[in-house]
Amino acid sequence: MWPIILIIVEIIAVVILVIMQVSGVVIPNAANAVAFAGYSKTLITLVKYMPQVYLNYKRKSTVGWSLENIILDLTGGSLSLVQLMIDVFARDNLNAFNPIKFSLSVIAIFFDLVFLF
Repeated sequence: MWPIILIIVEIIAVVILVIMQVSGVVIPNAANAVAFAGYSKTLITLVKYMPQVYLNYKRKSTVGWSLENIILDLTGGSLSLVQLMIDVFARDNLNAFNPIKFSLSVIAIFFDLVFLF
């Protein structure tokens, strides 16, 4: 029930922001809000892997757990990192570097490798 409520609240917030933007309302520190959301996502991503690492270590097993999803996640994290590098080099501009995307990719790759080994 809570995930559905959170999704509805997020959708309403996005709709309100879009309406404010279209109507010309100036959103103060919109860039800061987006950066905060990105860093929050990075922290959540870091925390979400921890219980599974602990459980796998404690049981010394991955029985009943899908390694195919980890391989897919590893592929996605790797491709995201490659895309970021291509963007930076193609634009020849370090301003194209996205630290949030970079950290999400590195975290995903690190934990996926931990899970695979």
